[in-house]
Amino acid sequence: MYAKNLLAQSAMAGWSDGPFCKSMAEAGAGIVTLGGFNVDEPTRRAATRIGLRRREFSIPPDQLPSIIERYASQVRATGALIVLNLRFTDPISLGELCRQTEGCVDLVELNAHCRQPELLSVGAGEALLSDRDRLLEAVRIASGRLPTILKVRARSMDPGLPGMVRDSGGIGIHLDLMVPGEARADLDLLRRIRGDTDMLIIGNNSVVDERSFVDMLEAGADVASMARALLEGPGPIRRILGNRACISAMGDPTPDGYPIPGL
Repeated sequence: MYAKNLLAQSAMAGWSDGPFCKSMAEAGAGIVTLGGFNVDEPTRRAATRIGLRRREFSIPPDQLPSIIERYASQVRATGALIVLNLRFTDPISLGELCRQTEGCVDLVELNAHCRQPELLSVGAGEALLSDRDRLLEAVRIASGRLPTILKVRARSMDPGLPGMVRDSGGIGIHLDLMVPGEARADLDLLRRIRGDTDMLIIGNNSVVDERSFVDMLEAGADVASMARALLEGPGPIRRILGNRACISAMGDPTPDGYPIPGL
């Protein structure tokens, strides 16, 4: 599987629906991410409470397959790879949704990243890192249906987690490299993680412009992802993809595009 470039739009709950992802893909993003969506009732109820103070998706789980299919169809003609970010508590329900969305998305991203109290209290998001058996069961089940990556905060991650994800069938990790209290990514941490694994790494946090995109790739990310810098529109995508240094940092594509490790 190939991407047309190494710039991804990351999931932002309440924002990353079909029209949003389509606009990012039309601006040139090689990978777009739908979600995060809530697979089961515990995560949906948590999202409803979170939605009292910020934008959220609170779609009933039984409506998700048709909505995801509709959103994905809005993006498909752009040629961008489509990732589906999912919050969950129950690996079985997760696997069923993956089965229902086979063929309309390209990858599934398991959310072990969100840390709103409402999600942590039901065992979702970052709480999954404290329940490794359930997390790795989810990776095994999901990867039986779709290529699977794990979204996680790098500073919260056990150093051995990437290997466990790979052994469970996953193909990669999407790392939030936030430095608490600072508007920058921890590129030294990314370099250390890169030195320990050759699996797919998507680098996230503080990718806002041409320089930060290049820095993320040069520090070892296979793909650099953007999130909040896109809330005002897809302009940053166009600027990055039109910049000579950014094009050089991505290297030369094959005739089919840029190969994504593990796909």
